[in-house]
Amino acid sequence: YYINPNVALTYTTAEQFQGIYLICNQKIVINTVANIYNTNNTLAGTITYFGQTLASGGSFYRSGLDRQMTATAQYFNNYVGTVTATQTSPYTVTMNRTTRTVTLTVVEKVPNITATHPLGSAVIVRSVPTGSNAPAGEITLDASGKKTNTVYAGINYTYTPKNNASYYSNASQTHTWTSENEQWTMTLNVTARLTFNIKSSNYGTNISGVSCSYLGQTGTTDSSGNWTVYRSGINRGYSFSKTNYNTLTGTLSATQASPLNLKMSETSSSITITMKDYYQSAVKGNANGCPVTLTNKSLSSVTFSGTDEVILRHKSN
Repeated sequence: YYINPNVALTYTTAEQFQGIYLICNQKIVINTVANIYNTNNTLAGTITYFGQTLASGGSFYRSGLDRQMTATAQYFNNYVGTVTATQTSPYTVTMNRTTRTVTLTVVEKVPNITATHPLGSAVIVRSVPTGSNAPAGEITLDASGKKTNTVYAGINYTYTPKNNASYYSNASQTHTWTSENEQWTMTLNVTARLTFNIKSSNYGTNISGVSCSYLGQTGTTDSSGNWTVYRSGINRGYSFSKTNYNTLTGTLSATQASPLNLKMSETSSSITITMKDYYQSAVKGNANGCPVTLTNKSLSSVTFSGTDEVILRHKSN
């Protein structure tokens, strides 16, 4: 290992000091590799050994004794080990990637609306680059669209909704976690659309002017009873209302085909019809026993009840 392994010394006086300085002439290459990696295990670490600091893959003058070496790299735990005097070259050490506890939040965003909506309880597919040995798989968000879990720092993860990914312009998004307790919000831009059609449950006709609400969007049905909206990738509630109609609420399934045909029922209206005998500009009394026929062009029967009074004028001979 030395240019001058044999050194002759001559002592001439008591307590004389003479140093032997062995000049190293052999080298050893030391590499660092990653235990968890993006595409391959090559790792650009920094190594310190025998008073020398070089990048991974550097050629170090070696000692004739066992000596400590250390290695550092971004997103990896520091390595401390020993290069033995008999270690062959090259020498490769494996460094362990650090983990981070992080929180992912996934929300949906409708065009031209600032507010976002959590993708509650959805399943998200987490993938890694081709060639990576990092764990992938699926994660399930909570009702608030969040998931706190442990990941490897520095890995380029890609997140994609498992269901209805085609509803978004940016369904797959990549994020590299770096910090402990890091939080990242994945915003999905909604592009898929669906049309609601509202008809009268009694008459079967389209109802225009119905007030509509769904996924942060509001509007009214057109003359054909239609309202077109951006749709969610999960089941979400809708609401429709109009004067003289019972409010209609429900849940739009994420897999519902368009259009969705719904029916609203008219509210009940009650009247009392009282027949009066009207003669020479004066009411003479009740006209009992007069037949009354109620007709509706769309319904086979109509039931009337209530307290309002209607005076029917007729001319007596």
